[in-house]
Amino acid sequence: MTPVEFLAELVFGVYQLASIFIENVVAGGDPLSIVAFLVGQVLIVGSIAAIAYLAVGALASTVGIQIPSPRK
Repeated sequence: MTPVEFLAELVFGVYQLASIFIENVVAGGDPLSIVAFLVGQVLIVGSIAAIAYLAVGALASTVGIQIPSPRK
């Protein structure tokens, strides 16, 4: 899979997620379903962002880029 194909799938996935949210969750009208869906998405995005942050830091360290750390 090329980077362009990956980005296209990512954008299409966001579109699909939005359509599922609007058609199935919001249209149902149950407030608990809306909250559960949104909390789940926040947890997924947060975990992906944390792992990406760690991976970029490890890659930068491997390449030799010095990242300043907070002093104690």
